[in-house]
Amino acid sequence: MLAFLLDQHPTRVTADELPFALDAKGFAEKDAIARAVRELTAVGLLRPEGELIEPSRAALHFERLERG
Repeated sequence: MLAFLLDQHPTRVTADELPFALDAKGFAEKDAIARAVRELTAVGLLRPEGELIEPSRAALHFERLERG
């Protein structure tokens, strides 16, 4: 899910759009996405802005380092 948001950056999506964008089927997959959003936010890799979700500066910096 973080990789998807990094690929989409600077486009931001809402928490409600994320399961559709990731083609989540059923409660378990949608719940896993919601849990991932909470956990990635808690460790500072996602930055919610109201309903919108975007990668944090730290996540964007790490992606740049990975790509070289």
